[in-house]
Amino acid sequence: MTELIHKKPRRARPSLRAAWKAASVIERRRFIAELLVDLLPRTPAPTTTGKSSPAGDATVDEFFARCVAKSAGDCVQSAALYESYRGLCSSLDQEPISHKAFSIQVSRRGFVRKQSSVIFWVDLKLIAPSAPGGASC
Repeated sequence: MTELIHKKPRRARPSLRAAWKAASVIERRRFIAELLVDLLPRTPAPTTTGKSSPAGDATVDEFFARCVAKSAGDCVQSAALYESYRGLCSSLDQEPISHKAFSIQVSRRGFVRKQSSVIFWVDLKLIAPSAPGGASC
């Protein structure tokens, strides 16, 4: 009988803490976003100022038209291919794209790379004699 006297009465509604624990992550995020919407200033997304490689870079297109041919069984070292590309860009007074962006452009053209101690591009060969002699694959 004494247990009934000392027992605290239950609240009719759950506490704020219990409601927070019961809420899903999405509901919690929405609640916080509603609270902070006026407190946090909206800043525009940063614009990239780095040189990106568009889907069809004109210097790469020119390089493949002049200096590269598909040739089954041949391969060219990646560094030699890029150096040849940079040579063409300097003769055209154009700024070359980065080696990584150039590699992306080569792979978009359907060429496969092979890696051993160095990286080679398979089934292509350089037509221009400006390419330094690289190792064989």
